[in-house]
Amino acid sequence: MSKALKPRTIIHESLQGELWVVEEPGITNTISLWDVAPRSIPSRASDDLKDGKYLKTLERTFTLAGKVYQVTLKPARIKDKNGKESEQYPGERERLVEWVIRRIAAMRNRISLSAKDEVNVSFSINEVKTELARTGHTYSYYEIVEALTILHQSTVEIIRTDVGDDGEIHERVISSAAFPQLAFANRGKERAKSTVQFNWLVSQAMMHLDFRQMNYEAVMKMRGPIERWIYMRLNHDVLYHRMNPHMHVIYAREVIDGSALSTKRPRDAMRRITEGMENLKADGVIKELQCDDIAEGKRKVDIKYTITVSDTFVEETSRSLRRANENIADYRAVVGSDPNGFVPSDPIKKEKLRRLRTKRLADQNVIERLL
Repeated sequence: MSKALKPRTIIHESLQGELWVVEEPGITNTISLWDVAPRSIPSRASDDLKDGKYLKTLERTFTLAGKVYQVTLKPARIKDKNGKESEQYPGERERLVEWVIRRIAAMRNRISLSAKDEVNVSFSINEVKTELARTGHTYSYYEIVEALTILHQSTVEIIRTDVGDDGEIHERVISSAAFPQLAFANRGKERAKSTVQFNWLVSQAMMHLDFRQMNYEAVMKMRGPIERWIYMRLNHDVLYHRMNPHMHVIYAREVIDGSALSTKRPRDAMRRITEGMENLKADGVIKELQCDDIAEGKRKVDIKYTITVSDTFVEETSRSLRRANENIADYRAVVGSDPNGFVPSDPIKKEKLRRLRTKRLADQNVIERLL
């Protein structure tokens, strides 16, 4: 059963919440590791994922920026509208709903902070439904409620499994649902207020200003989960791992592990990944693409993709990095220290922040006129 979020626990707005707000409608915030971890399946669970009549607990390994992670995904057990119980993993629908909630959270006056530094987001099901339809994804009221329930009940554990000089290290990063708490004010009304709580990894990223901006419209309008994961990976390579913003190398095996693509027929999986790369080229994300087969004997086992991204992509990631640095600089100017804990926002801090941003914009306009 979903836990209620009690209004009395809300204590204040935070300065970090002010910096989290994104005024541009086509932009959202993205979180390192959480947004690229293989914590969903691209399609409906098949019989090979079942252990008897129940779904298996899935274990996957993927590599990100040279670090190895183990992901354990446990399905949600839910009731359909007829009262029949079933188990489901988060899938494409759930990821899309989560992205819409993330975008709503970046709007002004949508997040609040509890006494335990839990970040809560308020919205209506109708709002989510309308936004999904606007970006080309049609789901019913019931389907969205079901997706939110799966995001609340399914759990993800991410463990880093680096090997150091002194042996193997297992460092737990997180074990949580996407939305640890979920409250429907009135389950029968689409416009009623609903609330979810972000998990620890997302709230910590907000607290420490360790989030980056990304093209929300591009994410939502990608042709499928493979294209969406590759796009996310390209962004994160630049935004979090400071890799070359122009040239990227990705292997098919990395896409398979990161996107949880089925490997029942490896050749089909690699064909789908190449198709995804070509779609990103057609969409203007990739400018040049070179595909080199990797074989063991006569058997193709992998593909090396050498990617040159578009100038637009480079401009977007450069702008995102600049804004992340500006957020840190503005926080330090207002508070006088680095963000190590949530700081309450008040009229004085808001005004100081507004003046800093107004001056920066004016300075940028002067520079642009001189160029």
